[in-house]
Amino acid sequence: MNSKTKIDIFRQLIFHRISPLIGGRVALFGLPCHGNIGDTYIATGELSFLKQVGAKIIYKKMLIDSTPLPNLPSDCTILLQGGGDFGDVWRGIQECRLKVLDKYKDHKIVIFPQSVFYNETSLVRKDSALLAKCTNLTICARDNYSFEFLKNNFKNEILLVPDMAFFIPVCSLKKHCVRSA
Repeated sequence: MNSKTKIDIFRQLIFHRISPLIGGRVALFGLPCHGNIGDTYIATGELSFLKQVGAKIIYKKMLIDSTPLPNLPSDCTILLQGGGDFGDVWRGIQECRLKVLDKYKDHKIVIFPQSVFYNETSLVRKDSALLAKCTNLTICARDNYSFEFLKNNFKNEILLVPDMAFFIPVCSLKKHCVRSA
């Protein structure tokens, strides 16, 4: 199986698992504001996915931003950026995510595919208790370890979904391909 076929399979998995969760109007939180190019690729894939499913983005925000969270309509799906910052390693980002989840706990919420890591058991319990208040929250894990960890420690709906960077349009990546001589 070649890489294009694998990418097509991953894109189909992403589409079939996440598109039923997305409403017509969405708010995207967690856009990258740092130098990690991987997070920029993830955001690019998320925006491409949202365009393909016809979602209307009514609000976009970085997580680490001191501006107050807006009041959003109840039919707006709250989306949180995927990546590898769920847990306590990047605790500042996680705390910002928790504020968003607490503010919009009555909305439909999707956390795009994340890798999860915790050092502190007490923080796992704290985060799990807060997320349990979000009765319409789906957390997507992008690897088997994170999927099992979330299933064992969180009461929310947990899905195993490939990284959103796989949704970057292939045509936009071709200019970066290196051809061998």
